[in-house]
Amino acid sequence: MTKNWFFIILYIIFIGMATFMVSLYTEAQKRVDFLKDLQSEVEEDNVKLLAATLIANRGDGTNAIIFKEPLYEQHFIDGEDEVGLYIYKVAENLRSYEHSLAILIRDLNITDTSLLKDEDDYSTIRATIKFNQEITIGQTNKQTFEETFITLYDDTSKLLLINFDRLKAESIISFESIHIAYDDINYFSRELVTLYNSDLVNQIPDKFSNTYQRDIKLITSDEIKFLSDESLSDIKNNIKLYYDATLISKLNKLNSLYLINISLLLLVVIPLTYFIFFHKEVYTRYKLKRSAKKELQRQEIEAIKHNKEM
Repeated sequence: MTKNWFFIILYIIFIGMATFMVSLYTEAQKRVDFLKDLQSEVEEDNVKLLAATLIANRGDGTNAIIFKEPLYEQHFIDGEDEVGLYIYKVAENLRSYEHSLAILIRDLNITDTSLLKDEDDYSTIRATIKFNQEITIGQTNKQTFEETFITLYDDTSKLLLINFDRLKAESIISFESIHIAYDDINYFSRELVTLYNSDLVNQIPDKFSNTYQRDIKLITSDEIKFLSDESLSDIKNNIKLYYDATLISKLNKLNSLYLINISLLLLVVIPLTYFIFFHKEVYTRYKLKRSAKKELQRQEIEAIKHNKEM
């Protein structure tokens, strides 16, 4: 009996883990399908792309508001090497506004034959971010951070978000420099583009011509935090802002994937549960009933024969 209860508990844990894994897979599938459905609509529009990506990444009903005019934009070209670089201020709203900086890379093309790419043919692009002072975020206190860009629809588009409402400092926060680099096949970092604060440092050489504008001294925490108590209706009517109320409803329509995937799980679990816990008992009862029926038929035949002999 002890062994049976131990096995039952293990099986319940297994079912719980399977359900949890299916839920995780479904949530990921929902977000991927959401972005795939919107690809033709948002891929060529930076602000639409940012809004859809933020809503998909959150997946919890959080609204995304994008300030349409970028804080910085520049298209770097050197031969066939190319990178479009845009910096937007964005806000996310669930119960209150959280402000972030979105560093968006578009039209990325790196001709370096030593460029490292993963099994999906995606390159690894990193940013080394140095602030104008030590920053506290959670239990961490330092001035320089290294972050990795996420890949969007393909390797030509990358995104990095910096949540400024979670950064704490003694005074107004700004950047000293943002070094954007790629990994080569030896896992060495190679410079791509470097932005800098002209009030703090001199221009820093990178892969492209010095004639391109790289100064980001005007990007500060005060500039980034552009919303406070505005309602979504006010935001919708503000021509400087991009907000699409239909995106969350489009994402939520894909909740039907949970019903489909859980149903598929049940198609496996129900027969498995039957054969593990009930089949032996059901089959034993079936054999007993069949044996009893045969015995009854035998007795009836014997009785008929006995009556004929009389």
